Amino acid sequence: ENDPLDLEEIDVKSIVVDVLSQLEQTIQACHATIVVQEDLPSGLGHVSLVERIFINYLSNALKYAGESPTIEVGASREHGMLHYWVKDDGVGLSPEDQEKVFLPFSRLAERKAEGHGLGLAIVQMVARRLGGDVTLKSAVGKGSTFGFTLAPSNTGST
Repeated sequence: ENDPLDLEEIDVKSIVVDVLSQLEQTIQACHATIVVQEDLPSGLGHVSLVERIFINYLSNALKYAGESPTIEVGASREHGMLHYWVKDDGVGLSPEDQEKVFLPFSRLAERKAEGHGLGLAIVQMVARRLGGDVTLKSAVGKGSTFGFTLAPSNTGST
């Protein structure tokens, strides 16, 4: 089992802004509209790892969301954890596909996209190393919301 990482308070909003600038060309090519929640809370994490999660989720959303997508990035508090999410208005996933999507090498066959199908498996591994996990809500024709959880950074007695 991996040792827990040293987690520090990270500014998730600035990570998202940074990732969006890295994906700028793709965003423009897709004519995507990206809406980021104003007050994204800081969480306990690791900058480079959280950046990898957002790069993965956002580039997948851009890849699969179809023409001129609207993609939202936000966060909420759930069960004492911070839940960060990337929501797209794309084709959505069937329940069967949702079960497979975080497994290594399970590229969903009918979608021809470059990559090795490791992205979401790595996201799940990273989220768990950060003390959280991944989430997915989706319905065919209604888009997908991929998320992950982090511990909140407000230090206090636990």
